Amino acid sequence: MPINERKNDPLFINYNPGIPNNILYVKNIHKKVKKQDLFCIFARYLSKEENEEQLKIKLFKFGKMRGQAFITYNSILSAKKALEETNGFIFFSKPIIVLFAKKE
Repeated sequence: MPINERKNDPLFINYNPGIPNNILYVKNIHKKVKKQDLFCIFARYLSKEENEEQLKIKLFKFGKMRGQAFITYNSILSAKKALEETNGFIFFSKPIIVLFAKKE
């Protein structure tokens, strides 16, 4: 979804990507999306030093966290690039919302 369209979409009105770190929080995920689908999208942002086994994906299909996921990279740069290029991506007819996860 182009940036100019996101500005008018209620899903993105108060969007704030958060403080950069290596973990992404993804929401508004369609119920048909599988972990492998997310892997196909987010693995392309791994750096040359990272391998596919290092990409960790936790997709929630049930409960309060349904339709949400955490994507963990080894590097902040990989996470930042993934956020910049996937936020608003239309996936199974819904735009995914990507933010940096809040660290405790």
